[in-house]
Amino acid sequence: METSCGPIYITITRDVGGNTLQGLLLRFGKSGGCGAAFAYGLANVISSGLQAGMEPSLISRDLGGVVCHLGKNTCMHAIARAFAAELGIPEDENHIP
Repeated sequence: METSCGPIYITITRDVGGNTLQGLLLRFGKSGGCGAAFAYGLANVISSGLQAGMEPSLISRDLGGVVCHLGKNTCMHAIARAFAAELGIPEDENHIP
């Protein structure tokens, strides 16, 4: 997905049966250092939450609309949109601006 910071690559994984969301893999375009570390840490926390039974729709609800100095199209918002799409939730029903 394209964001204000550049491309972000988002992979949402499911269990073997394809029924339950199990994890998140993130990679920012050409980011290294802090950007890569941030993406890795955030993906691990979200994956742990999913594996512990967290409701996946909370991810899109809580990250949707997070803005920064570069505008509304942030990496957090992209993750929210990816989860909404994976879950089949229309963005307007999940309060994603």
